[in-house]
Amino acid sequence: MAIRRNFTNSLCEKYGKDEADALFFYAVETLTGLDKAQILAKDDYGLTDETKPELENVRVKLLQNVPIQHIFGETEFCGLTFKVNKNVLIPRPETAELVNFAAEGRGAHLDGKDKDEDFRVLDIGTGSGCIAISIAKRLPNATVRAIDVSPAALKTAQENAKLNGVDVEFMQGDALKLDDMKCGKEMYDVIVSNPPYIKESERKNMSANVLDFEPSLALFVPDNNALVFYRAIARYAVEHLYRGGKLLFEINENLGRDTESLVNSFNFTSVRLEKDFCGKDRYIIAEK
Repeated sequence: MAIRRNFTNSLCEKYGKDEADALFFYAVETLTGLDKAQILAKDDYGLTDETKPELENVRVKLLQNVPIQHIFGETEFCGLTFKVNKNVLIPRPETAELVNFAAEGRGAHLDGKDKDEDFRVLDIGTGSGCIAISIAKRLPNATVRAIDVSPAALKTAQENAKLNGVDVEFMQGDALKLDDMKCGKEMYDVIVSNPPYIKESERKNMSANVLDFEPSLALFVPDNNALVFYRAIARYAVEHLYRGGKLLFEINENLGRDTESLVNSFNFTSVRLEKDFCGKDRYIIAEK
């Protein structure tokens, strides 16, 4: 009990009691390979003389605001393992819903036929590759392409595709200049994006473990042009989706209606604003 108590008590002020406890079990599960029930059933939570100092190192780094995913160099998303580092955003649980929305839209240009072979996906601003790779894993016969402006992010995404045994075509490119890219001339069933959407003025409300360890390039947009990426991608998508194809966005919860209105202005057949599991405006689903 002392191991858990010492770990969580030292983190309570920074993270709160519940999150400190969750971090303890995340760390011990990762260090031991045991699940929570197994950990609770073992002496010293299954920790050995070799892993106890490693747990202490995790505690110290957490106090220095290092995200636990960076401490271990990986995280879980859609049941898959992804490498993460300072060059990519840490995949969040709410983003996983975009993978579900994409899989539901397969085969749009085939009049609804259930054929993955001709299903074509473009992921814009792929980062770690979590969305594109998870779609490719879910639909192994689909053609999945992903772009990012950051060469370092693309390197991580390529490593993650290899790690998860999927074939995704990665390309460097600017989300604001999609028509200039070779892949930008083609047609797709789904175009999906989790672009930068946090306004600079919202920076002050964010925690140090995000600001100090995740790339600002993938997070922030100017207050006076907060929907810049949504405008560019929606304009592109309405011309490059098959009829019945879908445009999927993750959005800023504070700009739900504004984003919905913007996408509606591009004359999609339908546009829906959807909430995440916390009840916050989080997704736009537009159908051509």
